Parts: sequence; C-alpha cells; structure tokens
Amino acid sequence: MRFHGVISALLLVASHYTCACPTQPDEREVAADQSPILNGGQVTINTYDYVPTNGPLTWHKTSGNGLCRTGTRQSPILLGSDIRQTDVGDVQFSAPDAVGKLEHRGTGIEVKEVKGTLKYAARTYELDNFHFHTPSEHRIHQEHYPVEMHMVHKDTTGKRLVLGFVIQLSTTQCSSLPHVALAKAGQISPGQDVMTSTLQFDEIAYYASHKQFYSYGGSLTTPPCTEDIQWLVGTEPLHLDVGTYNALKHAVKYNSRIIQNSPGSTNSIQLACSP
Repeated sequence: MRFHGVISALLLVASHYTCACPTQPDEREVAADQSPILNGGQVTINTYDYVPTNGPLTWHKTSGNGLCRTGTRQSPILLGSDIRQTDVGDVQFSAPDAVGKLEHRGTGIEVKEVKGTLKYAARTYELDNFHFHTPSEHRIHQEHYPVEMHMVHKDTTGKRLVLGFVIQLSTTQCSSLPHVALAKAGQISPGQDVMTSTLQFDEIAYYASHKQFYSYGGSLTTPPCTEDIQWLVGTEPLHLDVGTYNALKHAVKYNSRIIQNSPGSTNSIQLACSP
C-alpha cells in the first residue's frame, strides 16, 4: 500500500506540469472560438527583423538602439552551472483563468489583455503580456529548444521582470498555456488579432513555486535592447505538441536573437569586430 501511495503522489505532482493535449474544447472555448479575427490598425507590426540586412547584427544602426551594440548586460545568454539559480519557493505567481488577445506582430506572436501577479525578491510585478520565440533564445547547457515563452511583468516603478520557459516538443504531453495560447496562431496574418480560448495559468503557478529558475540581470532581446531587466528562466522545459509548434513556426518563421556575452562582459558585436 505504501508503494502505491508513493506512485499516486508522483503522478499527482506530474499532472501539475504537463497535460494530455485536449481534443474536445469546453463550452467557454467554443464561445471564444466564435470570436472574429480583427484586421490591422490596432496591432503594431515590428519594424525589426531577423534577416541579415535588418537582423540582430544591424539593430544598433537604428536610432535609439545603441545598447544592442554597446550594452554589457545583454540577453539572451548561455545558462548553466555558472548562473545563479533561485531556491524553490523564491518565485510566486498567480493569475485567474482568462481569455486573452492573440496578436500577430509580423516577427512575433504576442498575447495581451491578461492579468497575473508575480512576487520575487521583495518586489511585486504585474503581468503585461507573454510572447514566443522560435527557436529558443536562451540555451541551457548549450542546448537550443524549439520554443521559448517570455512572460513580461512590470512593477509600479516600471522595472521589468521576464519569466521565461524553454519548451520541448512532445507527442504525448503538452503544457496548457502555450498550447491554448497558440491554437489560433495559424489563423491570423501580420497586423491581425483574435481572442484566444480560455487560458489557464495553474501549471505556471505550480511550476513557479516548486521549481528553480536561472536568475540574472539582462536586457530585452528585441530592440531597443533595454538593460536592467530581471530574468528568471525555468531550469526545466514545458511541453508543446508538434502541430501547434508548426503553426507558430509558420507564422513567425524565425525570431531568435543570437546568444550574447556573459553579463558584465564586452558586447558580443564589439567583441566580434575587434581586431
């Protein structure tokens, strides 16, 4: 009996991290699926890109983006044993189930009009948006992942914290939040938006309070590459089904900034161009 009790406990814990990909929507999802796709005007198209002539190596040439070339605490970085990890319980996150607005910004897919609260290091932050990069921008022990999700938060002073999760592909499991958030990614074109089905944040809340995160001070990974950004990147991946991943990849193609130098070191662009 004791053995069966241990197995049951392990299965309960695992259920907080991954879920079987849903095949039948509930009533709330059916209602949300009927929402119309909105045309451009409200959705800002990103002016930067990831191609050679307008990509990460040239972002600094646009006025206001100087830190992309001169900043010494730029993101993303390589994550590993040399980067500090939080203790379990240091991060607390909560958010109610809600419908969000999925925006296609050309080189990015972003979910807005969502609410959530994150507490870390005696500061309280509010969720502003979350978006996706493919492939992952951070690498963990040198390994790229197919997707990375960034949940951008702000406190009352304007200081920003990004809660990041690398995402692995799976044929048997998927994490609810990215799966539902990206379900309609293939339905909208640049400049359009659509309401998502009901988003559930329970898995993210459980992960935050039961797992560790890499913690470092970095920057935005898109122009203007603003620094003084607190980063928390999960040490273990979430999961996503292949079909949803392919829809994201088709929508944004490629939107990952190259790895930057270690925090406090010479900017990678300057390092590459020095004699």
